[in-house]
Order: sequence, then C-alpha cells, then structure tokens
Amino acid sequence: MSTLDRPSFSARMNEIDQIEICQLQAEVCHLSTENHDLAQLKEVDQEQIIKLQNENDKLKRSNATRDAFIVALIREKQDLEEQNAQLRSERYLGDQRHTVNNSNFPHNSTMAQASTPTEPLSPSETLVNENDEDLDAMDIDEPAKGGDLSASDSGFEGYGSEGAWDMV
Repeated sequence: MSTLDRPSFSARMNEIDQIEICQLQAEVCHLSTENHDLAQLKEVDQEQIIKLQNENDKLKRSNATRDAFIVALIREKQDLEEQNAQLRSERYLGDQRHTVNNSNFPHNSTMAQASTPTEPLSPSETLVNENDEDLDAMDIDEPAKGGDLSASDSGFEGYGSEGAWDMV
C-alpha cells in the first residue's frame, strides 16, 4: 500500500463511521420517542385503571346497599307473612269460639221441643189437597200440585242451567 492510499482509506472509514453514527442517533431518537409514547400510554392505562377501580368500588357499594335493601325487604315480607298467618289463625279461632261457644244462650229445660208426628197426617190435615179444584184450574205442574216444591235456577219455567229442574 502506498501512502496515498492510506488517507483515502481513513477518509472512507470516517464516512462509514459518520453514517453509522447518524443511523445509531436516528435509532436512539426513534427508540426515545417510542419510550415516551409507551410512558404516556402507561400513564393513561394507570389513570384508566384507577378510574375503573373507583367505578368498581362505587358499584360494589351500590350493590351492597341494594343487597341490604333486598335482605330488608325479604325480612319484612317474612314478618308480614307471619303476621298474616297469625291474624288468620286468630280469626279462625275467633270464628270457632263464636260457633262453639253457645254459653250466651240459656239452656232451659222448659224450651219448646219440636214434636215429631208419630202417625202420618190424615188427608184433611195436609196443606195441599190433591183433589182441590183450584189447583187444577191453575197452570201448575203435577208434582207441585202434589206438594213437591221445585225451583228453576235459570229464571225460565221448566228449564234449569242443565236443562232439568232442581228439586228443593
């Protein structure tokens, strides 16, 4: 190698070094920008995380309040059901006392006793005489003329709700 070739070699080395230095500086600048962006995202994420945690805490408190309210409503419902059952049993027992307790009425041996007929009534004693001419003149069914009573529940004579008379 000649002495003339040496400076050109070192000049080329300097150019290569300068190019590499510029490339490295550009890379450092790019990485610095990315690092800054990531730091900002980290701050945003941290802020977002804190906001979400606060919102979550509010929801938990709200849910706890709702749960306490629901539990209170359930207890109140159970208490009302118990009171209702107690009132119904008291009412039932009160009704039973009124039907069973007849001590307010005097039991006297001189009270009138219904007499039961020992013999059938004679035709002159019956309320309806089958041979009565007045009944024949009236528009009355034969069973009614004989003393049988019947009633229609439909309001139309001769027709019940099932199409038959209900005998009383």
